[in-house]
Amino acid sequence: MADRIETEILVPISLGQAERVFQQVVGNRGPGASLVRLLLALGGHDRLGMTDLLNDPEFRDRSLSQTLIISLLILSAFHGDVEHRITDLARELGISQATTVRYLKSWVAVGVLEQNPSTRKYRIARRWQDENYDKPPLPQLTT
Repeated sequence: MADRIETEILVPISLGQAERVFQQVVGNRGPGASLVRLLLALGGHDRLGMTDLLNDPEFRDRSLSQTLIISLLILSAFHGDVEHRITDLARELGISQATTVRYLKSWVAVGVLEQNPSTRKYRIARRWQDENYDKPPLPQLTT
């Protein structure tokens, strides 16, 4: 068979349309469905735990970064002003407390999460919630 040049076609769709496509993929429960659900969870549209990931054959693919996926799983639990205790978050997600602490501290170190000094619970850093926050400029990439 001769090599064909594939033409890329870009189709603009709304966020609602994209969400319906994601929901259809997730509804089929095929390989990779939990990874799609993780993307939805980051936007606050779904919830999943470690069991969901472990039951997905795509998650066990050695070429994927499980560390990144678990880190995003933890981050997906945070929306708005919700605060989480380590024990509750670990239980909810099905991850050990030690692992949960490690990831939470990493997100705090890069400024995405913060720990409330009075309650010791974790939350999204205030600077990410404040719409008037003066965001630093993105670095310029050179090629």
